[in-house]
Amino acid sequence: MKAVILLSAKNRKLYPFTESVPKCLINIAGTAIVDSLLQRLKSVEVNEVLFIVNDRKQLVSEHIGHNQKYRPNISYVDYETVEQIPDVLASVKDFLKSETTFKTYPKYAVAAIAHPPVSGHYHAVYINSEMGISKVEHSALSEKPANYVLAGAFVLSVSALERIEAHHFNIYSYFNELAADNGFRICIWEDLWIDIKYPWDILNANRMIMDTWTHSSIASSAVLEKEVYIKGPVIIGENVRICSGTSIIGPCFIGDNTFIGNNVLIREYANIGADSSIGYGTEIKNAAIFGNVKIGRLSFIGDSVLGFNVNFGSCSMTINYNTSGEPVIFQSPDKSVETQFEKLGAFIGDGASVGSNHSIMPGLVIRPGYPIPDHITVDSRIYAKPDNV
Repeated sequence: MKAVILLSAKNRKLYPFTESVPKCLINIAGTAIVDSLLQRLKSVEVNEVLFIVNDRKQLVSEHIGHNQKYRPNISYVDYETVEQIPDVLASVKDFLKSETTFKTYPKYAVAAIAHPPVSGHYHAVYINSEMGISKVEHSALSEKPANYVLAGAFVLSVSALERIEAHHFNIYSYFNELAADNGFRICIWEDLWIDIKYPWDILNANRMIMDTWTHSSIASSAVLEKEVYIKGPVIIGENVRICSGTSIIGPCFIGDNTFIGNNVLIREYANIGADSSIGYGTEIKNAAIFGNVKIGRLSFIGDSVLGFNVNFGSCSMTINYNTSGEPVIFQSPDKSVETQFEKLGAFIGDGASVGSNHSIMPGLVIRPGYPIPDHITVDSRIYAKPDNV
């Protein structure tokens, strides 16, 4: 069986994390989104996959080639502009021309629909008495949050590609044509589903996945020194070293080749990526740390996301609430967004460096590669002098 996967274009709303990597490579609960997708496809015996890529194809192909244990026959087609979409469609037709799945009922299509886990405006789906879709409404037109939304997976016949082209590549216009002809069926997705739209959705997705964990998995090469306390389900990767006095309260994830210093507290929903280093006495809770991150001693990371290759200095912390009790405002480059969260920390882009002794305001974005120097209160301009001089 074959699958065509449309990987998302560069998403400005996920800034600062999609500045360096495409959305599909973001780490959720220890696994990149695209790897989770391929694992799902394996479970339904898909053996050929065509990825349509609009954002950094080389990074995507290199990641899949080096890191994916399950390797179906994968091919790629990329495009940069809307004008190239007809060429993309031609590639999809060539890819699917030998596919027999669903040719028996060529006028029908099937869409997976799901309940959104949080309120928000999605592409709303209206269901008729025959359990078919009677209408698909664009999110910008929806006046209220939808009970059912398109979950992003469809079964289409090859002939559907011509109809999509006839609708000038407006797939929602094609969907409503199907609905009007009573040709749009549904499959209700009852498992986990989330639309990762804003940076804090990374934390929501981490929580959603980790809440399903029931058992721990600790690699045989991991070294846990004496008096390391573990409670709840944890996943600890290869060659991890955890020093004495550390407490780990799951669910949480610690990636390969990571060092955890003495007396560290790792609390629920911490996702610590591979090749990271966590210094003495640091506390981490409900945080996504993508990988190769260095966190100095006596620091606090809470309700925050740190990109790849971040340096976070000693005695620094992400403040994750307003003392007034008001919801945290997300300070994006384009606008401020009221998140409705009472607790939300910082979002630090790939390669940024935060010096020692900083307190970072709730909801703040630090752009990729940005250096923040140490907060030094005593420097070379201040020195002791005898009173009589």
